[in-house]
Amino acid sequence: MKTDDALIVVMEIPGVQRKDIDINVERDVIRIEAHIDPSKYDGLDPLYTEYNVGHFARAFRFSRKIDRQQIGAQLEDGVLTLTLKKAKDAMPRRIEIG
Repeated sequence: MKTDDALIVVMEIPGVQRKDIDINVERDVIRIEAHIDPSKYDGLDPLYTEYNVGHFARAFRFSRKIDRQQIGAQLEDGVLTLTLKKAKDAMPRRIEIG
């Protein structure tokens, strides 16, 4: 999703707690890793699953127009939302005619 001042990345990561998520930025890549302890599912025999239990990792390359100091993350109800603010010089602006 895109707004005038940011890019928004939404990821479903059900069953993952804040303490089990690592988000790192290096150069132009943001890497998200999440871990689910499979032992809390011991003894369960699922008939159907939409998500695997265990390790999850995604990496995204982003434009230099993103302000690395203004990246935010929020976790709510199994949904991780990353807000990647655009650098000031990358934001749209209106030019006044003098």
